Amino acid sequence: MQTSELQLFTPEIPLKGIIPPFPTKENRQVHLGESSPGSLENAIARIFPSAQEENDIQKARRMLGEIVQDVPDADLKVFVTEAQYLISYWFDCFEKSIFDGSTLKQILKEG
Repeated sequence: MQTSELQLFTPEIPLKGIIPPFPTKENRQVHLGESSPGSLENAIARIFPSAQEENDIQKARRMLGEIVQDVPDADLKVFVTEAQYLISYWFDCFEKSIFDGSTLKQILKEG
C-alpha cells in the first residue's frame, strides 16, 4: 500500500466487541409495542385525525366566527383541547366540593 492512500481499516485494531454482531434469525428480536388485535387501528388513529376531531375544529370555527378566521387549524385545535381540559377540571373540582371529595363518575361507579 502506498503512503498517499487513505487507510480505512487497520487489521491491528481488534473490532470484536466494538461493533455489535449483525442480528441473525437466531438472535433477532422485534418489538412492535402493543400486540392487541386493535393495535394497528389505534396506531393509525393516533397518526391521522378522525372525523370527530375535524368536526370539533369546524364547530369551533362556526361558533367563534370571525375571531378565529386567521388562526391556523393546529393552533385552534390546541385552544379547543386546552379549553376542554380546563372545563373538565373545573367540573371535577366543583363535583368534589359538593360530593365530599368524589366526582359524579366515581359515585355512579360505586353504586
